Amino acid sequence: MNQAIQFSDNERWDTERRCVVISAIANGFQIQCAIGVAMIAPDISDSASPEEFLARFRQKRWDIEDELEQRILQDDVDPQGWIYLS
Repeated sequence: MNQAIQFSDNERWDTERRCVVISAIANGFQIQCAIGVAMIAPDISDSASPEEFLARFRQKRWDIEDELEQRILQDDVDPQGWIYLS
């Protein structure tokens, strides 16, 4: 794990985007990360509850954070400071 990148534990379900959103701090800058349903739980119904998606996110959290870390290191951040995994 890169110590210059820290992920918060404030994950939340974004109903409008249909994704889990977490934030990261990298080199003093806040980055918002959106993780889509297909990345979190491709095997469950799209109509699953937000709690189910959050539970699946928490099960895969370390792998997802590794992927996000790579994207941050590659500066794959959009102009608004977001990274999207889908």
